[in-house]
Amino acid sequence: MDLSYEYAPNPMDENQFFLHFTGPDEIRDMKAIGECGHTPMLFEFDTNSMHYQPGNVTEIIMNRMPVATLNWHTRDRLGLVNITLEPRIQATMSNMAIHVPETNGRMFTSADGVCYEWRRSPEDPRAYDLFLMPDALLGKFRHEYEDTPVGPSFAYLQFCFDHQRLLLESMLSLCINRWLDQ
Repeated sequence: MDLSYEYAPNPMDENQFFLHFTGPDEIRDMKAIGECGHTPMLFEFDTNSMHYQPGNVTEIIMNRMPVATLNWHTRDRLGLVNITLEPRIQATMSNMAIHVPETNGRMFTSADGVCYEWRRSPEDPRAYDLFLMPDALLGKFRHEYEDTPVGPSFAYLQFCFDHQRLLLESMLSLCINRWLDQ
């Protein structure tokens, strides 16, 4: 099976925004700071326990406002995602990481009905690329330690869209993908 993919014209050549991941290097308990367009952004993922247990909840706060939760269930099944921004959505976490055999990626459908896909990088198993399906590259998550203006960072998300709802949905899907792949 050929898992390679070709890149379509890259919208990232024009606009680039960054979120820098800070705090503990924990998938479900971290902070990301940067901007979306010209709006400062702060995401906080706060899980009530660092040890996996059924019933753990990860609260997602965006710019000091609770916007979503990830309700983790039993070890072999994903739980529920609740997005409290309008339009409100409650869905299974598996809907945020649907396997795509052709690319070996995982897709999600945004609130406006558009399909996106996180593809794990073949060069680095901790790196992911975000695509507007089928092949328009919109973002890159890279796990790299660096000093930034906001302090030490263990990873960054580089993206080319100015859409806070899509950024939230992408962050939720990325969290689920990283948790599945650990």
